[in-house]
Amino acid sequence: MPDLSAWDAVTLYLDLDGNLGSAPDANSYRITAGLAESTLPRGDYEAAWQGNGSTWRATTLPGLVTHPGWRGQHLNDDTDDRGWAMTFKVPYSALGLSAPPVEGTTWGLALAVHDRDDASGTAIPDQVWPETFTDTSPQTWGQFRFGLYTYTPPQIAPAGNVKIREEPGNGIVVPDAAMGSTVGGPLCPGDPNYIWSTWPNRNFGTEHQFNIQNQSNIDDWPCFAKYYVTFPLDNVPAGKTIISATLTLYQWSNNGPRDKATASYVHVLTVPQPWDESTITWNTAPLPGENIDQIWVPVVDCRDANGHMQWPCFPRRWDVTGAVAQAYAAGEPLRLALYSSDSDLHSGKLFTTSETGDWNVAGRPALDIVWGNP
Repeated sequence: MPDLSAWDAVTLYLDLDGNLGSAPDANSYRITAGLAESTLPRGDYEAAWQGNGSTWRATTLPGLVTHPGWRGQHLNDDTDDRGWAMTFKVPYSALGLSAPPVEGTTWGLALAVHDRDDASGTAIPDQVWPETFTDTSPQTWGQFRFGLYTYTPPQIAPAGNVKIREEPGNGIVVPDAAMGSTVGGPLCPGDPNYIWSTWPNRNFGTEHQFNIQNQSNIDDWPCFAKYYVTFPLDNVPAGKTIISATLTLYQWSNNGPRDKATASYVHVLTVPQPWDESTITWNTAPLPGENIDQIWVPVVDCRDANGHMQWPCFPRRWDVTGAVAQAYAAGEPLRLALYSSDSDLHSGKLFTTSETGDWNVAGRPALDIVWGNP
């Protein structure tokens, strides 16, 4: 079998024991799927390996299905295509399981995207997740958990609370920025020069509003948009216990015609590394660490019967108690990212940033924290 990783392909790594160990064992799997025309036999573009305690050995995974998606003119020509994607369907039985793991089980997970742009095979580094990934060391992989994130705070009486938000005279600074197809730049641009050269490198740290958007059609990646925000926790007294914490963003519209827009499933994730509001871009934003909450954000119209906007419009709230407790214990600010897992067109949602004028201070991002005495 040819080396699929020498061509456009993606490799999925799974470890049923979690991200543990310095070598792949019998519960570690590596699956590579190559991009190819849909008319070609998929078996020729799939390969699987299983760990043996020190390295990888070839294996078969009965029932494995990989499905490539691609948008462009032609494969293997000199024109710019808009991208490709790969879907993996791995039966539990192929991994030696008779049923899905119980909720709360954690597996190790990693990905490597292999890229080839010319016939000679000019070397292009793999794009990997997580960034510290090593092929034969599961302890360098990431994790995914069966079931949603949960956090149970201590059952103690509240002793105080604080709202962290930029307001005139309070000295609080809440840096935030969106990136991608957001307010301040073209929404869903099509100009080739802009999308390949400018789109991933633009900074929107001074904009008053932002967009969050995603969709399954890889052709429309210039429509994607995400948002980062950091809240200082200095206003929480030292030595307290976090009881609850709520992130509030104000939604004022939808990106796209209201009669075609659909609800969005918007996730909030922790961000382990610091970032700079004045320089962050799509390409430089640090990778999120953990998905901690998600809500449905509906289609809205913030205008009254006369067509006047009713600011600050609609509050959307996420539970970030666990993330605040972790950041507070570490003496760090709360760094968050928001992105959606939508499939539909016109699914973007528009919100207000910390940069909005003082006339709309109530619409700025806010973090409400309740604490108690340990």
